[in-house]
Amino acid sequence: MPRVIFNQTFGYDPGLPRDEISGSIPQALLLMNSQPLALAMDGDRRGTLLGRLLVELPDDRELADELHLRTLARHATPAEIAVCLDHVRDSGDRAAAFEDIFWALVNSAEFIHRN
Repeated sequence: MPRVIFNQTFGYDPGLPRDEISGSIPQALLLMNSQPLALAMDGDRRGTLLGRLLVELPDDRELADELHLRTLARHATPAEIAVCLDHVRDSGDRAAAFEDIFWALVNSAEFIHRN
């Protein structure tokens, strides 16, 4: 059910020019208030994508790149990797840091265009 709601809220006509695609209030509200989405992105839950990736990919650089691939459909740039690694180091909590990174990617303008 969460996937259906997400697809309905973020779906758009792929034939539209990229500059005509913009975020909407329903999209912002879904990202801010959706309990199922928050649970799905929880790094402490092993059944979630992030929970599995945290176990399967012990290398932080590889995990940061994988999150970029899964959310933005592209590899992370060296600068993006550096920002992610700095955040993980400064956080002291790997799961929480990567949850922050995952949320930042999903909330990025690029995600709306890639979705």
